[in-house]
Amino acid sequence: LGARWAWDAIRTDPEGAWSKALSRLYLDLGDSSEARRWIDFAASKGQSTEYERALIEYFDSKNGPLGVRNAEIAFANRRISAMHILRNIDLASDRIQVALNRYEKAFPELFSDEGANITYRNLHSAVDLALVFQRSGDPSKARRLLKDGLAMVLSMPRVGWNYGDSRLFIDAEIYALQGDQEKALAALRNAAEKGCRYQWWLAEKNPNFASLRELPEFKAIMDEIRADMAVQLARVREMEAGGDWDSIFESED
Repeated sequence: LGARWAWDAIRTDPEGAWSKALSRLYLDLGDSSEARRWIDFAASKGQSTEYERALIEYFDSKNGPLGVRNAEIAFANRRISAMHILRNIDLASDRIQVALNRYEKAFPELFSDEGANITYRNLHSAVDLALVFQRSGDPSKARRLLKDGLAMVLSMPRVGWNYGDSRLFIDAEIYALQGDQEKALAALRNAAEKGCRYQWWLAEKNPNFASLRELPEFKAIMDEIRADMAVQLARVREMEAGGDWDSIFESED
């Protein structure tokens, strides 16, 4: 249904942002080629697409975050979401101080001596910053961010795709960074069973899950989601075959 709504919305308003949303949907379905086609369409309408291109690069990269080129451009264009990928690039490159400097400039409230002010806006950055603090040898600041971040997450309903912005496994990330593998896996399983799928594939690349990545249960959860998305992609293919979706592109020729 999400794909059909997006197609219909693009037909109605080809200048709108639905083509970027459809690109991210295809990426979640595992089809980066189709994701790239819709991003090219968005770019043809004058839309900023650096963040979505960074996501596609990350999805396709055989060299982890080091294969991503567009994240820095996206961040320069005020896409805070790109910070997650930039952090991963910094960690992979052992640029801990660079990462700390970037977070302090973007979110000075997370560095306050009086305690971090974690909000809905900076929740994911706070959790990502916790790992940077751990790597920098400052576990006390990391523990405080994780404790306060978890309190906020547990007070939030898991409603729709926009649970805590985009990363739907944020509670599992926190538990993993706290070293509680049992709770992390339980939270991950709970989110998967509730149908959380938006940008699910980032979990496999997320350094916050490094302690879980080789565990059979973690791999099983990821494989189950991947299988579910393959079924959904097959359904989308059926809709593509029964619809005149290419006419959207042909109208641009």
